[in-house]
Amino acid sequence: MITNDHGRMRRTVRDEIPVYWVPEAPRLMGALMFRAGRSDEPPVRCGITHIVEHLVLHGFGTKPPCDCNGFVDGNRTVFYANGAPDEVATFMRGICHAIAALPLDRLEAECRVLRTEAMSRTTSPSDLMQWWRFGARGQGRTHLREYAVEAPDAEQVRAWTARYFTARNATAWFSGPVPDEVSFAELPRGERMPLIEPPRFPGSRRPPGSTLSRTRSASRCSPSATTG
Repeated sequence: MITNDHGRMRRTVRDEIPVYWVPEAPRLMGALMFRAGRSDEPPVRCGITHIVEHLVLHGFGTKPPCDCNGFVDGNRTVFYANGAPDEVATFMRGICHAIAALPLDRLEAECRVLRTEAMSRTTSPSDLMQWWRFGARGQGRTHLREYAVEAPDAEQVRAWTARYFTARNATAWFSGPVPDEVSFAELPRGERMPLIEPPRFPGSRRPPGSTLSRTRSASRCSPSATTG
């Protein structure tokens, strides 16, 4: 167990997942986060992470026993719950079980729900700025239409889940002591997925010594590069 300099934040590891928590909280909240988001998706599969999130949460129904939900952003998929310690622990185990046994029989139904959601979704200023900055790369993909939702492929969804929704690609945090009943043991081990490197800003300079810099320097000094 590790504490930060202020003696508040704690860190431990459970089932190969790093877990961060603080000693006290008026109400327990827990979150399980995976390093998987819209920036990881190829343009033709945009929305596939959102599909996984919906499939995983389906088992909790429309009236779950505690306040829980999930979301996908550019770099993360997050599942979270508020409630009593046993409720939060049950939620965490349920998430892991759903990932290990993804209910792909619900694929078409959940994609219909996602298409309905998309009809009322508006583009935020942040989405537009990222689109103008990155285009259809990295964080700019948050602006793209969710093409995977329109033509869902069960094998692609299964493979995406197996690659990104794993213990070694996850982190958890709690606003209070970690309940003893929390377990992530059902998650496949997998591996940590690196962040998508953002594309360079047009016109920006590369670090000295880079391959492109050396190539340009050599071209300036070559006879073919001179005039007159």
